[in-house]
Amino acid sequence: MTLFRNNDKHANHRQTPWFTATLCLITLLFFSIYGKAPAALIYDRTAIAHGEVWRLLTGHYTHCDLPHLLWNLLPLALIGGLLEQRIGWQRFARATIVSCLGVSSWLWFARTDMLLYCGLSGMLNGLLIVLLVRLWQETRNRALPLIGMVVIAKVLLETARQEAIFTHLSWAGLPEAHGAGLIAGIFFLMLTHGEKKRAFPHSWGAAGE
Repeated sequence: MTLFRNNDKHANHRQTPWFTATLCLITLLFFSIYGKAPAALIYDRTAIAHGEVWRLLTGHYTHCDLPHLLWNLLPLALIGGLLEQRIGWQRFARATIVSCLGVSSWLWFARTDMLLYCGLSGMLNGLLIVLLVRLWQETRNRALPLIGMVVIAKVLLETARQEAIFTHLSWAGLPEAHGAGLIAGIFFLMLTHGEKKRAFPHSWGAAGE
């Protein structure tokens, strides 16, 4: 597909996205072993205030029911796999952490009324925006800005309606978390701007940056 064509001279050396596979496995194991929204792992504001800070990360990999798990696991495999192959597992891991902590920070500072939270969809929006930018750098495909605008429009519409468009879960949705994820993804791009240019100046210039 033209959308995923790569102009990077390192394309032939892409590795299997093991980090993404590991995240998918962890997500499955959390649900299989601990069940729906496990009390020890979800984002729990009260528990975090008492020092259980791991929930700022683990809460994103827990889910309230099976449809919730499936709606998040499949995009994680797709978006994560495509992105990890393009930026490497280390940068991908950093993008993942920034996206998770970005959403968690928004929950902590902006939604003090939100006591419990779980799910990947917020942080996945962060990874998606990073992937779209990376694909644009590779292909300059005109469909990519359109996809980005659709993603933003979806987040705005869901926020205005205060409900998800495609999913109806056992827990109430929190569409604003998707917007927080987008902002976290943009923040990651700002933090890492120029990294690849410094490492591979010739291939970056060939991409038209």
